[in-house]
Amino acid sequence: MPPRPAKAEIKLVFFGKIPIFIIDALKESLASTFKTEIAVEKSGLPACKTRKNQLNAKNFMPFIKKFKKDYALGITNKDLYIPSLNFVFGIALPSLGTAVISLARLKSKNKALFKNRAVKEAVHEVGHLFGLEHCDNSKCAMHFSDSLKDVDAKRPSFCLSCKKRLFN
Repeated sequence: MPPRPAKAEIKLVFFGKIPIFIIDALKESLASTFKTEIAVEKSGLPACKTRKNQLNAKNFMPFIKKFKKDYALGITNKDLYIPSLNFVFGIALPSLGTAVISLARLKSKNKALFKNRAVKEAVHEVGHLFGLEHCDNSKCAMHFSDSLKDVDAKRPSFCLSCKKRLFN
């Protein structure tokens, strides 16, 4: 993975109609968590392989890469998968500096819960872009989530160990 730029920019690329409260929450939380600049771009969906009503998450990566300066995170309402998993909340390819999250399975009628879930998954995937691996601490944002129960159990922030790795 290339070294992290001293003053990195994270570009958020929104695919389709994303609620403004989610856009604002992601901009604010990512800026404060990673102490970096946030830029926003809107786009139509890239061409993706499909499976049932899902899109292949990896197909987003070359498309998202075109938007980035240092790092880019795509956000979509479409349900995502990768060939080895039934679904993913998101994936990151640190070698490309790109990641994508899906809001499809994070939605809730409770706006605060929906916002919190989206922030947790965005922080998680950008954490990978900044060099963090999965964490055994179930409360850490870097803990792997394969269910909403896992997402809801973790915090939108890093444990002390991950913070040290990120900022040292």
